Amino acid sequence: MGLYENKLRPYVLLQFEEIFTPKMKSPYSLRKIVESTTLFDRKRFGRLIFVVWVIGNDYPMYYYIEAKAGNQLHYFWRRDVLKKGLKEEIPDDIKKVIKEFIQELANDFLRLKSKNRLFCIKKR
Repeated sequence: MGLYENKLRPYVLLQFEEIFTPKMKSPYSLRKIVESTTLFDRKRFGRLIFVVWVIGNDYPMYYYIEAKAGNQLHYFWRRDVLKKGLKEEIPDDIKKVIKEFIQELANDFLRLKSKNRLFCIKKR
C-alpha cells in the first residue's frame, strides 16, 4: 500500500510546513524539524506523532490514525479516527486525514496563542 514510515514522514513534514508557515509570524521552530531530535530538543520544541494502523486484507479494510502533539513530558493535543475503506483508496484517505489533523492542530494552536497574547495584554 506504500504506507511506510519513510514515505509518510516527508508527507507529514511537508503538510506541517505548508500549513503552519503562512500562519506564523516567524516560524523559527520549523527550522528545528529534523528526523531525529535530541531529548533536550523534544522537551524544548515538542513533537508531533502520527500512528497509522491498517487492518485487513480485503474489503472492508479498517484503518486507525492517531495524532498527538506535545513534548517529552505530556501531550497537550490528541486526535484519533477509525474508518473503513477500499484497499485502493486507503493510502489517499490516510493522507487526507493527516492533513486535516495538522490543519486542526494549527487552528487550535493559533487560537490558543492569540488568547494567551490577549490575556498577557489585559493583565498588564
